[in-house]
Amino acid sequence: MSITEHLPIAIVLFQLIVAILLPLIHKGKKKFVPPVVIGAAIINIIISSFSLKQILDQGMSTYQLGGWPSYFGIEVIFDQITALITLLISFIFLIIICYAVKGINKEINQEQIGYYFSLFFLLTAAMYGMTMAFDIFNLYVFMEVSLLASVGIVVIKNTPKSIQGGFNYLILNAIGSSCILLGVGMIYQVTGYLNFTWVAKNIDTALSNYSHVVTAAVALFTVGFSLKVALFPLHVWLPDAHSSAPIPSSAILSGLLTKIYCLVLIRIVYTVLSFEVLKVLPLGMILRSLAAISILFGSFFAIVQTDIKRLLAYSSVSQVGYIVLGFSFFNSYGLKASLLHIINYAFMKVALFLAAGNIIYATGIKEIDQLKGIGRRMPVTFVAFSLGALAMIGIPPLNGFFSKWYLALGILKSHMPIYLIVITISTLLNASYYLPIIIRGFFYQLEINSDEVKEVSPNLYLPAILLGIGCLVLGLGINWPMKIIDQAANTLLMMGG
Repeated sequence: MSITEHLPIAIVLFQLIVAILLPLIHKGKKKFVPPVVIGAAIINIIISSFSLKQILDQGMSTYQLGGWPSYFGIEVIFDQITALITLLISFIFLIIICYAVKGINKEINQEQIGYYFSLFFLLTAAMYGMTMAFDIFNLYVFMEVSLLASVGIVVIKNTPKSIQGGFNYLILNAIGSSCILLGVGMIYQVTGYLNFTWVAKNIDTALSNYSHVVTAAVALFTVGFSLKVALFPLHVWLPDAHSSAPIPSSAILSGLLTKIYCLVLIRIVYTVLSFEVLKVLPLGMILRSLAAISILFGSFFAIVQTDIKRLLAYSSVSQVGYIVLGFSFFNSYGLKASLLHIINYAFMKVALFLAAGNIIYATGIKEIDQLKGIGRRMPVTFVAFSLGALAMIGIPPLNGFFSKWYLALGILKSHMPIYLIVITISTLLNASYYLPIIIRGFFYQLEINSDEVKEVSPNLYLPAILLGIGCLVLGLGINWPMKIIDQAANTLLMMGG
């Protein structure tokens, strides 16, 4: 076995090693922490890029940890979508790390920085693990690691709001984890397996013999993952947690973590559940209904927010709805829309959070009404915000337009035009809460002392503007990600569903 075959598991282990070393490095030589975290994030990019090239050249591969057979041991999968999302995690993580190195000392105590970055790498290890895991139990383990790390990067700010937000996050996500664990136990009880492939081979027999158990397990998974991805009305933890966390934490939780849960849900639905299960259980109808409600109510709640971070948090509830709606049509276009939106959303929402963070760092202003004229003093930051916001609305040629385009094709192919009305209304609602911020920023007169407002340093505005430009580049070069997403969607459709 060549060393390159170990790359999938090596990237997870590398994050864990860095996470362990960072508090020690911070305690010994604080000045070494920034180069170490940036260097480690660059190594992630190198490993992820090489892995993607390997998958594109040689096709999907699996890895049995310790050489144990898949029905007994731990198996990870490295297919097109795993490789693409792994590269996405690595790239977005590097951008956020570069931002956090400069910005996080404005929000937390200097002595906590080593622990903060340690939790960041632990969270990234969990996200890589969830993306690759091909058995339900180890997937659950990585989910728990991600929960503990993500709560840590929320409460580390140590304000009453962040502690309350982190507590709500912990309790409600723990309830979601409990539902999923019960579902895992039921699936194991009726199939005898935890590996996705082996469960899929036995799920039809289990459905025939223990239909109530399989139904209960699917119901528990639906509730558990709805809590994890923050589908309305199980979203109540998200606005408080994401709006009260430090800016880099908000960016990674909103831009990556909840979307990795969406990817996990897609893999379970399309890989584990057979056509017979999906025909008997109304899972598609339930997911479509929850998604449509999330899309509309997330936007309604975003409109009435006066705090820019809470607006972005409620917008996340709406955008998760797009991802769930797409794959719940169980057709090729809908699935492609979901996979594409996971990628597009990461660029859009992280750009928005980092730009909002720059405004808050520079002015201390969170109230949307007080952003008048800020764009004239902070042009780079506001251009980044505008690109992310316009992409969210779906203005062509930005990347968000293509997410909605493929979603519309999926809806038309499923002959359910009511959902076209849903995304049309949502687009108008998106415009109604994003456009006024852009107009206030660029075209209104500055109301606060102009000498106090100036653009932040390049270390802070470059990450935001790079992601904003990325929204445009992804839109103009949509064919590149779609080539890989086409292959990934075909692979998932052939596996089951």
